[in-house]
Order: sequence, then structure tokens, then C-alpha cells
Amino acid sequence: FDLPGFDYNNSPFSVKDIDFSNKTIVMCTTTGTKGIIKSVNAKEIITGSFVNCNAVVNHIKKTKNNTVTLVCTNDKYDDNEDFMCAAYIKSRLEGKPLNFQIVKNHLIRHPISYGFLRTPLTKYAREDFYICMELDKFDFVIKAKRDKNSIYLEKM
Repeated sequence: FDLPGFDYNNSPFSVKDIDFSNKTIVMCTTTGTKGIIKSVNAKEIITGSFVNCNAVVNHIKKTKNNTVTLVCTNDKYDDNEDFMCAAYIKSRLEGKPLNFQIVKNHLIRHPISYGFLRTPLTKYAREDFYICMELDKFDFVIKAKRDKNSIYLEKM
């Protein structure tokens, strides 16, 4: 669905061919924003998903931090996409990667996929699900940064 006053909706599929190069993007989320705000005192905050897992793992290894906390912002299920992504990143950091196809098949059958695959809630719900499951599509991380008055995200 489209919201009045917004140029685009929250569908990755609907914006996949739009060139956002050299533009400032204002994106509204619910749980992601809350997760960043609640983690604001962390030494560093990066966002991660299946589409940039390798970049996340490489970034974490490069920083050589002794402690890494993976935060799931959706706690409706213990084995939802946030949890499975965190488990997948952890397995890669430990050098014992989970089989991604098994993870993906689990999520296809999981209740979180109902509004995407079984009874799509939006026009591009099916496409959005599969775009979000494209492993390592992007080679960068998004880092939360802070200035005097705000928190913002920047591609690293």
C-alpha cells in the first residue's frame, strides 16, 4: 500500500530499479528504528540481513571486537527471520556456516511468511520475500552514526 506524502512504499521489489545514488533517503520502520534507539550506547551499530551477511561478517572480523551482540528486533517467534539471520551470521563468524537453503526453506514454511507467500498482504509481497532472501547480494554494511541532534544511517 502507498502512504500519502511518501515517494515510495516499503517494498524492496517496487524500488529495485530506482537509482538512489547520491541521494539522502528517509526510511521509516517500526522495529528496526526501535532496535537502533535501544542500542544507542553500543560502541558500534550496524544493520544486517541475509542480503549483506558476508559484508556483516567481514566487517565484524575486521573490527576485531571481543564482544558482538546480535539483536533481533522482532520477537514474535523464536525462530523467525531475524533470529535465523542472527544464527546464520553467528555460524559464519564461528566458521561453521549453517546451510542457507535449509534456513530459507524453514522461513518459507514459517508463519512469518504467510503475509508474503500464502495470503500476500501487498501487491509485491511474494517478490519482496524472495528479494530479502537473496544471500550476499550487497557487499556493504549500513552503520548507525550519531551527531549532536540525531542518529542516522550511512553506507560503509
